[in-house]
Amino acid sequence: SFGGKYYGMREEWHPDLGEPFGIMFCIRCRCVQTSRKGKVDGRVSCKNIKKECPRLTCPDPVISPKQCCSTCPEGAGSPELNVSTTADVGLLLAPSRNPLKPAEILKPAPLPKQSNDEERMEKTAEEDSEEDVYSVLLTGSQMYPPVPTAAAARGRLTLWRKNLHYSIQSFGMSRPRIVRFTDRLGTVLFEHEVRGTSQPLPSQVCGVWRNLHPVYVRYLQRSMVYVTLVTPSWPAGEIRGKVQSDRVGGPETFGSLLTPKADDAHAWLGAGGEAVLVAGPDGTSVDFMVMFNGLWDGKGNSLVPVHLQLTHPGWNITLRETHADITAQYNEFAEVWTNLTEQELGWMMRGELWLTVTAGNLEYPREISGPITLRQTCDTIHAVLSGSQAIPRTETGAAGSAIFHLHTNGSIDYQISTAGLRSRVTSLTLEFDEFHTGVRRVVRDLTPTYNPFYQTATGLEEGWSMLDIHSFLHSDL
Repeated sequence: SFGGKYYGMREEWHPDLGEPFGIMFCIRCRCVQTSRKGKVDGRVSCKNIKKECPRLTCPDPVISPKQCCSTCPEGAGSPELNVSTTADVGLLLAPSRNPLKPAEILKPAPLPKQSNDEERMEKTAEEDSEEDVYSVLLTGSQMYPPVPTAAAARGRLTLWRKNLHYSIQSFGMSRPRIVRFTDRLGTVLFEHEVRGTSQPLPSQVCGVWRNLHPVYVRYLQRSMVYVTLVTPSWPAGEIRGKVQSDRVGGPETFGSLLTPKADDAHAWLGAGGEAVLVAGPDGTSVDFMVMFNGLWDGKGNSLVPVHLQLTHPGWNITLRETHADITAQYNEFAEVWTNLTEQELGWMMRGELWLTVTAGNLEYPREISGPITLRQTCDTIHAVLSGSQAIPRTETGAAGSAIFHLHTNGSIDYQISTAGLRSRVTSLTLEFDEFHTGVRRVVRDLTPTYNPFYQTATGLEEGWSMLDIHSFLHSDL
Protein backbone atom coordinates (compact mmCIF):
# COMPACT_ATOMS: atom_id res chain seq x y z
CA SER A 1 0.00 0.00 0.00
CA PHE A 2 1.06 3.62 -0.59
CA GLY A 3 -0.78 6.72 0.55
CA GLY A 4 -3.79 4.67 1.62
CA LYS A 5 -4.11 2.93 -1.76
CA TYR A 6 -3.35 -0.70 -2.53
CA TYR A 7 -1.46 -1.82 -5.63
CA GLY A 8 -0.87 -5.19 -7.26
CA MET A 9 2.53 -6.87 -7.45
CA ARG A 10 4.75 -5.12 -10.05
CA GLU A 11 2.14 -2.40 -10.61
CA GLU A 12 3.63 1.05 -11.31
CA TRP A 13 2.29 4.53 -10.57
CA HIS A 14 3.23 8.19 -9.99
CA PRO A 15 2.74 9.05 -6.28
CA ASP A 16 0.10 11.65 -5.36
CA LEU A 17 1.37 13.72 -2.39
CA GLY A 18 -1.73 15.87 -2.17
CA GLU A 19 -1.82 19.66 -1.92
CA PRO A 20 0.26 21.62 -2.61
CA PHE A 21 2.50 19.10 -4.44
CA GLY A 22 -0.03 16.98 -6.32
CA ILE A 23 1.07 14.08 -8.52
CA MET A 24 4.85 13.68 -8.84
CA PHE A 25 5.22 12.81 -12.52
CA CYS A 26 9.02 12.57 -12.26
CA ILE A 27 8.78 9.84 -9.59
CA ARG A 28 7.78 6.31 -10.53
CA CYS A 29 6.86 3.84 -7.79
CA ARG A 30 6.55 0.10 -8.14
CA CYS A 31 5.30 -2.72 -5.92
CA VAL A 32 8.15 -5.27 -5.86
CA GLN A 33 8.00 -8.83 -4.57
CA THR A 34 10.09 -9.94 -1.60
CA SER A 35 10.39 -13.42 -0.14
CA ARG A 36 11.93 -14.72 3.05
CA LYS A 37 11.52 -18.08 4.77
CA GLY A 38 8.91 -19.08 2.20
CA LYS A 39 6.68 -16.05 2.86
CA VAL A 40 5.96 -13.90 -0.19
CA ASP A 41 5.45 -10.21 0.58
CA GLY A 42 5.68 -6.90 -1.23
CA ARG A 43 7.18 -3.46 -0.69
CA VAL A 44 7.17 -0.12 -2.48
CA SER A 45 10.26 1.03 -4.40
CA CYS A 46 10.31 4.55 -5.88
CA LYS A 47 12.74 6.10 -8.35
CA ASN A 48 13.41 9.52 -9.88
CA ILE A 49 13.01 9.06 -13.65
CA LYS A 50 13.98 12.56 -14.74
CA LYS A 51 17.48 11.32 -15.64
CA GLU A 52 15.86 8.99 -18.20
CA CYS A 53 14.49 11.91 -20.21
CA PRO A 54 15.91 12.08 -23.75
CA ARG A 55 18.18 14.93 -24.78
CA LEU A 56 16.46 17.35 -27.13
CA THR A 57 17.83 19.18 -30.16
CA CYS A 58 15.26 21.99 -30.29
CA PRO A 59 16.10 25.45 -28.79
CA ASP A 60 12.90 25.96 -26.75
CA PRO A 61 11.56 22.69 -25.30
CA VAL A 62 8.28 22.73 -23.40
CA ILE A 63 6.83 20.60 -20.60
CA SER A 64 3.31 19.39 -21.23
CA PRO A 65 0.85 18.77 -18.38
CA LYS A 66 1.08 15.36 -16.68
CA GLN A 67 4.55 14.72 -18.08
CA CYS A 68 8.01 14.78 -16.54
CA CYS A 69 10.19 15.27 -19.61
CA SER A 70 10.36 18.27 -21.87
CA THR A 71 9.30 17.87 -25.49
CA CYS A 72 9.98 19.81 -28.64
CA PRO A 73 7.18 21.87 -30.19
CA GLU A 74 5.88 20.31 -33.37
CA GLY A 75 8.39 20.81 -36.18
CA ALA A 76 11.08 22.23 -33.88
CA GLY A 77 13.30 19.19 -33.64
CA SER A 78 13.28 15.75 -32.14
CA PRO A 79 14.84 13.90 -29.22
CA GLU A 80 18.04 11.94 -29.78
CA LEU A 81 16.59 8.74 -28.33
CA ASN A 82 13.24 7.23 -29.23
CA VAL A 83 12.06 4.07 -27.49
CA SER A 84 8.59 2.62 -27.27
CA THR A 85 7.36 -0.11 -24.94
CA THR A 86 3.78 -0.48 -26.07
CA ALA A 87 2.06 -3.81 -25.60
CA ASP A 88 1.97 -4.62 -29.28
CA VAL A 89 5.57 -3.60 -29.97
CA GLY A 90 6.42 -7.18 -30.94
CA LEU A 91 4.22 -6.81 -33.99
CA LEU A 92 6.64 -4.21 -35.36
CA LEU A 93 9.38 -6.84 -35.39
CA ALA A 94 7.46 -9.44 -37.39
CA PRO A 95 9.65 -10.83 -40.18
CA SER A 96 8.13 -11.79 -43.50
CA ARG A 97 9.24 -15.40 -43.05
CA ASN A 98 9.09 -17.97 -40.29
CA PRO A 99 12.15 -17.13 -38.15
CA LEU A 100 12.61 -20.57 -36.62
CA LYS A 101 13.22 -22.57 -39.80
CA PRO A 102 16.70 -24.11 -39.83
CA ALA A 103 17.76 -22.64 -43.17
CA GLU A 104 17.22 -19.05 -42.09
CA ILE A 105 19.63 -16.78 -40.29
CA LEU A 106 18.37 -14.87 -37.24
CA LYS A 107 19.68 -11.37 -36.63
CA PRO A 108 19.52 -9.21 -33.47
CA ALA A 109 16.26 -7.35 -33.10
CA PRO A 110 16.18 -3.60 -33.77
CA LEU A 111 14.90 -1.39 -30.97
CA PRO A 112 11.37 -0.07 -31.55
CA LYS A 113 10.57 3.64 -31.70
CA GLN A 114 9.03 5.87 -29.08
CA SER A 115 5.48 7.13 -29.26
CA ASN A 116 5.47 9.85 -26.56
CA ASP A 117 7.06 10.80 -23.27
CA GLU A 118 4.20 9.88 -20.96
CA GLU A 119 3.85 6.40 -22.42
CA ARG A 120 7.59 5.86 -22.08
CA MET A 121 7.46 6.75 -18.39
CA GLU A 122 4.45 4.56 -17.74
CA LYS A 123 5.64 1.54 -19.68
CA THR A 124 9.44 1.45 -19.38
CA ALA A 125 10.57 -1.04 -16.72
CA GLU A 126 12.23 0.16 -13.56
CA GLU A 127 15.83 -0.73 -14.26
CA ASP A 128 17.17 -0.53 -10.73
CA SER A 129 14.31 -2.29 -8.93
CA GLU A 130 14.56 -5.21 -6.56
CA GLU A 131 15.52 -8.46 -8.22
CA ASP A 132 12.87 -10.22 -10.31
CA VAL A 133 12.91 -14.01 -10.57
CA TYR A 134 11.83 -15.92 -13.68
CA SER A 135 11.74 -19.56 -14.74
CA VAL A 136 11.75 -21.43 -18.04
CA LEU A 137 10.96 -25.02 -19.05
CA LEU A 138 12.51 -26.05 -22.38
CA THR A 139 11.24 -29.00 -24.44
CA GLY A 140 11.36 -30.18 -28.03
CA SER A 141 7.60 -29.77 -28.41
CA GLN A 142 7.99 -25.98 -28.20
CA MET A 143 10.30 -25.81 -31.24
CA TYR A 144 8.90 -25.08 -34.71
CA PRO A 145 8.60 -27.59 -36.14
CA PRO A 146 8.56 -29.78 -32.98
CA VAL A 147 11.77 -31.73 -32.36
CA PRO A 148 11.34 -35.43 -31.38
CA THR A 149 13.93 -35.43 -28.61
CA ALA A 150 14.11 -36.96 -25.15
CA ALA A 151 15.97 -33.88 -23.92
CA ALA A 152 14.58 -31.17 -21.64
CA ALA A 153 15.95 -28.34 -19.52
CA ARG A 154 14.85 -26.07 -16.70
CA GLY A 155 16.22 -22.63 -15.94
CA ARG A 156 16.11 -19.97 -13.27
CA LEU A 157 16.73 -16.35 -14.25
CA THR A 158 17.25 -13.36 -11.97
CA LEU A 159 17.05 -9.77 -13.20
CA TRP A 160 19.16 -7.49 -11.03
CA ARG A 161 20.18 -3.96 -11.97
CA LYS A 162 19.69 -4.44 -15.71
CA ASN A 163 21.65 -7.73 -15.74
CA LEU A 164 19.90 -11.07 -16.31
CA HIS A 165 21.71 -13.91 -14.52
CA TYR A 166 20.64 -17.36 -15.67
CA SER A 167 21.29 -20.96 -14.70
CA ILE A 168 20.01 -23.70 -17.04
CA GLN A 169 20.10 -27.40 -16.16
CA SER A 170 19.60 -29.89 -19.01
CA PHE A 171 19.27 -33.67 -19.36
CA GLY A 172 19.28 -36.08 -22.28
CA MET A 173 21.34 -33.93 -24.63
CA SER A 174 24.93 -33.02 -25.41
CA ARG A 175 26.30 -29.80 -23.96
CA PRO A 176 24.53 -26.85 -25.65
CA ARG A 177 26.65 -24.88 -28.08
CA ILE A 178 24.56 -21.69 -27.90
CA VAL A 179 21.98 -20.26 -25.50
CA ARG A 180 19.71 -18.07 -27.65
CA PHE A 181 17.21 -15.51 -26.33
CA THR A 182 14.49 -14.48 -28.81
CA ASP A 183 11.20 -12.65 -28.84
CA ARG A 184 7.95 -14.47 -29.51
CA LEU A 185 8.47 -14.15 -33.27
CA GLY A 186 11.92 -15.72 -33.15
CA THR A 187 13.99 -12.56 -33.60
CA VAL A 188 17.29 -12.95 -31.74
CA LEU A 189 17.73 -10.60 -28.79
CA PHE A 190 20.90 -12.11 -27.30
CA GLU A 191 23.15 -15.14 -27.80
CA HIS A 192 25.61 -16.79 -25.42
CA GLU A 193 28.24 -19.06 -26.90
CA VAL A 194 28.89 -21.79 -24.33
CA ARG A 195 32.51 -22.56 -23.51
CA GLY A 196 33.01 -25.80 -21.59
CA THR A 197 35.83 -24.61 -19.36
CA SER A 198 33.68 -21.84 -17.84
CA GLN A 199 30.78 -24.09 -16.79
CA PRO A 200 30.56 -25.82 -13.37
CA LEU A 201 28.89 -29.06 -14.56
CA PRO A 202 28.44 -30.74 -17.99
CA SER A 203 24.65 -30.51 -17.62
CA GLN A 204 24.59 -26.90 -16.43
CA VAL A 205 24.99 -23.59 -18.26
CA CYS A 206 25.60 -20.38 -16.34
CA GLY A 207 25.73 -16.91 -17.82
CA VAL A 208 24.78 -13.23 -17.67
CA TRP A 209 22.98 -11.08 -20.23
CA ARG A 210 24.30 -7.66 -19.29
CA ASN A 211 22.73 -4.21 -19.63
CA LEU A 212 19.27 -5.19 -20.84
CA HIS A 213 17.53 -2.40 -22.65
CA PRO A 214 14.32 -1.31 -20.84
CA VAL A 215 12.31 -2.60 -23.81
CA TYR A 216 13.68 -6.11 -23.28
CA VAL A 217 12.98 -5.84 -19.55
CA ARG A 218 9.37 -5.16 -20.47
CA TYR A 219 9.44 -8.18 -22.79
CA LEU A 220 10.51 -10.30 -19.81
CA GLN A 221 7.74 -8.94 -17.63
CA ARG A 222 5.15 -9.73 -20.31
CA SER A 223 6.42 -13.29 -20.98
CA MET A 224 7.55 -12.33 -24.50
CA VAL A 225 11.06 -13.81 -24.25
CA TYR A 226 11.99 -17.37 -25.26
CA VAL A 227 15.15 -19.38 -24.64
CA THR A 228 16.47 -21.92 -27.18
CA LEU A 229 19.35 -24.36 -26.62
CA VAL A 230 21.35 -25.06 -29.79
CA THR A 231 23.32 -28.32 -30.02
CA PRO A 232 25.64 -29.70 -32.73
CA SER A 233 22.91 -32.15 -33.82
CA TRP A 234 20.23 -29.45 -34.01
CA PRO A 235 21.76 -26.19 -35.35
CA ALA A 236 18.36 -24.44 -35.35
CA GLY A 237 17.76 -25.46 -31.74
CA GLU A 238 16.84 -28.70 -29.98
CA ILE A 239 14.63 -27.43 -27.14
CA ARG A 240 12.87 -24.16 -26.45
CA GLY A 241 10.76 -22.54 -23.75
CA LYS A 242 8.98 -19.33 -22.72
CA VAL A 243 10.43 -17.29 -19.85
CA GLN A 244 7.75 -16.62 -17.22
CA SER A 245 7.58 -15.01 -13.80
CA ASP A 246 8.40 -17.57 -11.14
CA ARG A 247 5.07 -18.97 -9.96
CA VAL A 248 6.33 -20.98 -6.97
CA GLY A 249 5.11 -19.66 -3.63
CA GLY A 250 8.44 -19.99 -1.81
CA PRO A 251 12.19 -20.47 -2.34
CA GLU A 252 13.12 -23.78 -3.96
CA THR A 253 14.65 -26.50 -1.77
CA PHE A 254 14.55 -29.45 -4.19
CA GLY A 255 13.98 -29.73 -7.91
CA SER A 256 13.42 -32.39 -10.54
CA LEU A 257 13.82 -32.29 -14.32
CA LEU A 258 11.37 -34.73 -15.96
CA THR A 259 12.12 -36.29 -19.35
CA PRO A 260 10.78 -39.22 -21.45
CA LYS A 261 12.78 -42.44 -21.57
CA ALA A 262 15.03 -42.29 -24.62
CA ASP A 263 15.30 -46.09 -24.87
CA ASP A 264 11.53 -46.66 -24.81
CA ALA A 265 10.06 -47.24 -28.28
CA HIS A 266 6.76 -45.79 -27.07
CA ALA A 267 8.28 -42.73 -25.37
CA TRP A 268 6.44 -39.46 -25.96
CA LEU A 269 9.43 -37.60 -27.43
CA GLY A 270 9.41 -33.82 -27.25
CA ALA A 271 7.66 -33.79 -23.87
CA GLY A 272 9.25 -32.66 -20.61
CA GLY A 273 8.52 -31.18 -17.22
CA GLU A 274 9.90 -29.91 -13.96
CA ALA A 275 8.98 -30.07 -10.30
CA VAL A 276 9.84 -27.45 -7.69
CA LEU A 277 9.69 -28.61 -4.07
CA VAL A 278 9.75 -26.27 -1.05
CA ALA A 279 10.44 -27.43 2.50
CA GLY A 280 7.48 -26.94 4.82
CA PRO A 281 7.89 -25.04 8.11
CA ASP A 282 7.41 -28.22 10.17
CA GLY A 283 10.40 -29.97 8.60
CA THR A 284 8.37 -33.05 7.62
CA SER A 285 6.26 -31.74 4.72
CA VAL A 286 7.01 -30.59 1.17
CA ASP A 287 4.97 -28.21 -1.01
CA PHE A 288 5.52 -28.84 -4.68
CA MET A 289 4.42 -27.66 -8.09
CA VAL A 290 4.77 -29.78 -11.23
CA MET A 291 4.86 -28.11 -14.66
CA PHE A 292 5.04 -30.01 -17.95
CA ASN A 293 4.82 -29.45 -21.67
CA GLY A 294 4.08 -31.65 -24.65
CA LEU A 295 2.17 -34.41 -22.85
CA TRP A 296 -1.00 -33.36 -24.71
CA ASP A 297 -2.02 -30.74 -27.24
CA GLY A 298 -3.22 -28.23 -24.63
CA LYS A 299 -6.54 -27.53 -26.37
CA GLY A 300 -10.10 -27.71 -25.16
CA ASN A 301 -11.63 -28.08 -21.70
CA SER A 302 -11.59 -31.86 -21.46
CA LEU A 303 -10.07 -33.40 -18.34
CA VAL A 304 -6.80 -35.32 -18.60
CA PRO A 305 -6.02 -37.85 -15.82
CA VAL A 306 -2.53 -37.35 -14.39
CA HIS A 307 -0.79 -39.79 -12.05
CA LEU A 308 2.26 -38.73 -10.03
CA GLN A 309 4.52 -41.18 -8.15
CA LEU A 310 7.40 -40.74 -5.70
CA THR A 311 9.59 -43.83 -5.91
CA HIS A 312 12.93 -45.23 -4.78
CA PRO A 313 14.31 -47.05 -7.85
CA GLY A 314 17.06 -48.78 -5.87
CA TRP A 315 14.55 -50.47 -3.57
CA ASN A 316 11.83 -50.67 -6.27
CA ILE A 317 9.18 -49.21 -3.96
CA THR A 318 6.53 -46.50 -4.38
CA LEU A 319 6.44 -44.11 -1.43
CA ARG A 320 3.73 -41.61 -2.40
CA GLU A 321 1.08 -41.32 -5.11
CA THR A 322 -1.08 -38.42 -6.25
CA HIS A 323 -3.92 -38.43 -8.80
CA ALA A 324 -5.40 -35.36 -10.48
CA ASP A 325 -7.69 -34.54 -13.38
CA ILE A 326 -6.31 -31.49 -15.17
CA THR A 327 -8.07 -29.36 -17.78
CA ALA A 328 -6.28 -29.88 -21.09
CA GLN A 329 -5.39 -26.19 -21.52
CA TYR A 330 -3.40 -26.18 -18.25
CA ASN A 331 -0.01 -27.81 -17.80
CA GLU A 332 0.65 -27.63 -14.07
CA PHE A 333 -0.67 -28.63 -10.69
CA ALA A 334 0.36 -28.24 -7.04
CA GLU A 335 0.19 -30.59 -4.08
CA VAL A 336 1.54 -31.08 -0.53
CA TRP A 337 3.17 -34.21 0.86
CA THR A 338 2.88 -34.30 4.65
CA ASN A 339 4.34 -36.47 7.41
CA LEU A 340 7.40 -37.55 5.45
CA THR A 341 9.35 -40.10 7.47
CA GLU A 342 12.96 -39.59 8.53
CA GLN A 343 14.01 -42.27 6.06
CA GLU A 344 12.10 -40.63 3.19
CA LEU A 345 13.67 -37.27 4.01
CA GLY A 346 17.13 -38.86 4.11
CA TRP A 347 16.62 -40.47 0.70
CA MET A 348 15.39 -37.16 -0.71
CA MET A 349 18.37 -35.26 0.71
CA ARG A 350 20.79 -37.74 -0.89
CA GLY A 351 19.10 -37.57 -4.30
CA GLU A 352 17.89 -41.19 -4.28
CA LEU A 353 14.19 -40.56 -5.02
CA TRP A 354 12.52 -40.22 -8.43
CA LEU A 355 9.39 -38.42 -9.55
CA THR A 356 7.24 -39.88 -12.34
CA VAL A 357 4.33 -38.16 -14.11
CA THR A 358 1.99 -40.25 -16.26
CA ALA A 359 -0.79 -38.73 -18.36
CA GLY A 360 -3.75 -40.37 -20.09
CA ASN A 361 -5.40 -43.79 -19.99
CA LEU A 362 -3.87 -45.06 -23.20
CA GLU A 363 -2.29 -48.47 -23.76
CA TYR A 364 1.03 -46.68 -23.80
CA PRO A 365 0.57 -43.75 -21.39
CA ARG A 366 2.66 -40.65 -21.83
CA GLU A 367 5.32 -40.67 -19.12
CA ILE A 368 8.13 -38.40 -17.98
CA SER A 369 10.35 -38.90 -14.94
CA GLY A 370 13.53 -37.70 -13.23
CA PRO A 371 15.51 -37.70 -9.96
CA ILE A 372 14.80 -35.27 -7.13
CA THR A 373 17.92 -33.30 -6.20
CA LEU A 374 18.75 -30.37 -3.98
CA ARG A 375 18.48 -27.03 -5.75
CA GLN A 376 21.19 -26.67 -8.37
CA THR A 377 22.69 -23.19 -8.56
CA CYS A 378 25.45 -21.32 -10.34
CA ASP A 379 25.95 -19.04 -7.34
CA THR A 380 29.02 -19.20 -5.14
CA ILE A 381 27.80 -19.75 -1.58
CA HIS A 382 30.09 -17.76 0.65
CA ALA A 383 30.33 -15.72 3.85
CA VAL A 384 32.41 -12.70 4.82
CA LEU A 385 33.36 -12.65 8.52
CA SER A 386 33.78 -9.35 10.33
CA GLY A 387 33.52 -7.98 13.85
CA SER A 388 30.59 -5.80 12.87
CA GLN A 389 28.41 -8.92 12.60
CA ALA A 390 29.53 -10.44 15.90
CA ILE A 391 27.29 -10.49 18.98
CA PRO A 392 28.30 -8.28 20.70
CA ARG A 393 29.92 -6.18 17.98
CA THR A 394 33.73 -5.97 18.01
CA GLU A 395 36.26 -3.66 16.36
CA THR A 396 39.52 -5.62 16.48
CA GLY A 397 40.21 -5.51 12.73
CA ALA A 398 39.95 -9.30 12.41
CA ALA A 399 38.34 -10.69 9.28
CA GLY A 400 37.63 -13.94 7.49
CA SER A 401 35.99 -15.62 4.54
CA ALA A 402 34.23 -18.91 3.93
CA ILE A 403 33.34 -20.74 0.71
CA PHE A 404 30.86 -23.64 0.62
CA HIS A 405 30.05 -26.20 -2.08
CA LEU A 406 26.85 -28.24 -2.06
CA HIS A 407 27.04 -31.75 -3.55
CA THR A 408 24.12 -33.59 -5.14
CA ASN A 409 24.19 -36.19 -2.32
CA GLY A 410 23.36 -33.48 0.26
CA SER A 411 26.85 -33.07 1.72
CA ILE A 412 28.60 -29.69 1.99
CA ASP A 413 32.33 -29.06 1.94
CA TYR A 414 33.80 -25.81 3.19
CA GLN A 415 37.00 -23.75 3.23
CA ILE A 416 37.31 -21.06 5.91
CA SER A 417 40.20 -18.60 6.34
CA THR A 418 40.75 -16.00 9.08
CA ALA A 419 43.21 -13.15 9.57
CA GLY A 420 44.04 -10.59 12.26
CA LEU A 421 42.69 -12.54 15.24
CA ARG A 422 44.19 -11.29 18.52
CA SER A 423 43.58 -14.44 20.56
CA ARG A 424 43.16 -18.16 19.97
CA VAL A 425 40.02 -19.56 18.39
CA THR A 426 37.77 -21.33 20.92
CA SER A 427 34.83 -22.13 18.63
CA LEU A 428 33.87 -22.08 14.97
CA THR A 429 30.16 -22.61 14.27
CA LEU A 430 27.43 -22.37 11.67
CA GLU A 431 24.43 -20.69 13.31
CA PHE A 432 20.80 -19.87 12.56
CA ASP A 433 19.21 -16.63 13.73
CA GLU A 434 15.93 -17.74 15.33
CA PHE A 435 13.27 -15.62 13.64
CA HIS A 436 15.65 -12.62 13.50
CA THR A 437 15.58 -12.19 17.29
CA GLY A 438 19.35 -12.19 17.68
CA VAL A 439 19.16 -15.52 19.50
CA ARG A 440 21.28 -17.96 17.51
CA ARG A 441 21.02 -21.74 17.35
CA VAL A 442 24.18 -23.68 16.55
CA VAL A 443 23.56 -25.77 13.44
CA ARG A 444 27.07 -27.24 13.06
CA ASP A 445 30.19 -27.06 15.25
CA LEU A 446 33.23 -26.85 12.96
CA THR A 447 35.79 -26.14 15.72
CA PRO A 448 37.66 -29.49 15.46
CA THR A 449 38.61 -28.72 11.83
CA TYR A 450 40.25 -25.36 12.60
CA ASN A 451 44.04 -25.26 12.17
CA PRO A 452 45.49 -22.46 14.38
CA PHE A 453 48.82 -22.43 12.56
CA TYR A 454 47.34 -21.74 9.13
CA GLN A 455 44.23 -20.03 10.56
CA THR A 456 42.04 -22.12 8.25
CA ALA A 457 39.38 -24.80 8.48
CA THR A 458 38.40 -27.32 5.82
CA GLY A 459 35.98 -30.23 6.00
CA LEU A 460 32.84 -32.00 4.83
CA GLU A 461 29.50 -31.99 6.62
CA GLU A 462 26.84 -34.64 6.00
CA GLY A 463 23.47 -35.65 7.44
CA TRP A 464 21.72 -32.28 7.26
CA SER A 465 18.08 -31.82 8.23
CA MET A 466 15.75 -30.51 5.53
CA LEU A 467 15.11 -27.20 7.32
CA ASP A 468 18.82 -26.55 7.93
CA ILE A 469 19.72 -27.24 4.28
CA HIS A 470 16.84 -24.98 3.21
CA SER A 471 18.23 -22.21 5.46
CA PHE A 472 21.69 -22.78 4.00
CA LEU A 473 20.44 -22.55 0.41
CA HIS A 474 18.59 -19.30 1.07
CA SER A 475 21.21 -17.33 3.05
CA ASP A 476 19.66 -17.77 6.51
CA LEU A 477 22.78 -19.23 8.20
